[in-house]
Amino acid sequence: MFPVRTVALMLAVFAGTAFGQNTSPDKNPEPQKAATPRETATPAQPQTKVLVPESDAATANSAADSNDPLLSVPPLPKGKTTLLGGQVRNIDQIRNHMDVDSFGGGHMRVNFDERTHFFRDGVETTQLAVHKGDRVYVDTMLDKTRVLARNVRVNTGVTAASAAGQISRFDPKSGTLTLRDQIAARPVIFSIDQSTALVADKNSGASTVTRNDLRPGAIVAVNFAPSGNRGLAKQVTVLALPGTVFTFVGRVTNLDMRGALAVDNQSDQKNYEIRFDPAQVHPSRSMVVGSNVVVKAEFDGRNYNAQSIEVQ
Repeated sequence: MFPVRTVALMLAVFAGTAFGQNTSPDKNPEPQKAATPRETATPAQPQTKVLVPESDAATANSAADSNDPLLSVPPLPKGKTTLLGGQVRNIDQIRNHMDVDSFGGGHMRVNFDERTHFFRDGVETTQLAVHKGDRVYVDTMLDKTRVLARNVRVNTGVTAASAAGQISRFDPKSGTLTLRDQIAARPVIFSIDQSTALVADKNSGASTVTRNDLRPGAIVAVNFAPSGNRGLAKQVTVLALPGTVFTFVGRVTNLDMRGALAVDNQSDQKNYEIRFDPAQVHPSRSMVVGSNVVVKAEFDGRNYNAQSIEVQ
């Protein structure tokens, strides 16, 4: 065992020797290695995160249609379409309506919206293609309290257009044919000359047609081209003549046992309103809405009057 003083002295000598070795100018310390990119601390970059609620995220990723029914375009109104031909007096592209001077006299305000189709010489376009002074032929429908344009055709005379209606007057001498406009209660006038073709529709009940058949009450389709202030008829097709008996086969869509029914006719896919006299025509009591019927009815120029009704 060493004395305490001896141990303390040895520790002091050892410490001095070690200090001398570490601080000796003859012993240069090894250069420190450069820090590698992994060892270099990278300062944190600010990040922005958008937090989406789970309900919104599910809606955004859902395949279901999210159209707002309040913003969707409503369907076209049901009902018949009536032709209006005339010249555009003015058009308001902001309020979406135009005033048309009818070829038969007077004028009408016609509204249009996203449901309206516009054509110029047979090529579909937009409402911006309609200008003041243009000659137009408009398929009009009654939309609640206003007249809505389903189709607007601007015709510059290059191509022909077509119309359908009921003859209210025909003057053989002047060749003036007047069709009844049901919505506006104003006529649409066409000119007929020697070049106009007269054709009988296969369902009209007539084999041939002459000018004598163009009498009030007849329902016709007219293919025409603008000429002056009226349309020049290229072809007139007679669809129904007063006194003709028609056979309707189809499903009853409306029924009033007091004397009226409506039938979806299978042959032309049209719906017809037919009147009957309960005292003369005795329909079966089994006839209800949805029944399939065969109805023979005479066209009198205004209505179809049933002669017989058979429930299939």
